[in-house]
Amino acid sequence: MGKDANGKELDDVGNKWFIGKSMNAIWDYEVLGTWKSGEAEEAAKFGQKPGDFKLNKNDWSDTAYGDKDKKFLGSTEPLHRLQLRNTFVFWENLTLSINMYSYLGFKKSFDMAKQADNIDKISPAKYPYWTEANQRDDFASLGSKSPGGVGFSVWRSGNFLKVDNISVGYQVPSKYLDHVKVHALNVNVSLKNGILLSRWPGEDPELGANYSSGDFSKYSPIYLYFGVNATF
Repeated sequence: MGKDANGKELDDVGNKWFIGKSMNAIWDYEVLGTWKSGEAEEAAKFGQKPGDFKLNKNDWSDTAYGDKDKKFLGSTEPLHRLQLRNTFVFWENLTLSINMYSYLGFKKSFDMAKQADNIDKISPAKYPYWTEANQRDDFASLGSKSPGGVGFSVWRSGNFLKVDNISVGYQVPSKYLDHVKVHALNVNVSLKNGILLSRWPGEDPELGANYSSGDFSKYSPIYLYFGVNATF
């Protein structure tokens, strides 16, 4: 980063590094929603049409977009990470263990909402889209365009609560084992990635996916494990 005539360090706009801001700060155009049918004339001034995403501007009389119109929209890294783990014991022989955690205060890019890239080649999931009959703000129309060809991302909250593990174990009482010559026997079952609570519209928000390269493999599978531990 360079310095001005007074020796003050300047922002490195090219790398999106700003004085006083986190390196994980999101600096981008703010999506206000979509252009509606009654705004066709206004949208045309920006080379767009109803159904395209409408980006905020500092001066609406200026139809060219630039850095002056960008804003700080949040962070790509969670501001808070919470975790809770507990084990409950019932009747001395039955145990229930739960592990859950949450990431809060971050956003992720969800450019599939643009409905613009490779829509004729890939269909990773069924997403809604803008139509004349359903003029929604969260998804654009199929084949939507950006104003003047500028690049931008659609940022959505990635906050989530995940119940990572639920385990139930039963320690068989020794009185039932003496006649089979088993010293100890524990039967257990575990559920992995069983519960995910989030408003994120795509894959697992903890993992992420690369929509531009066609990598849609970032979904967390749900695992169910059964186990038997015996001591002879």
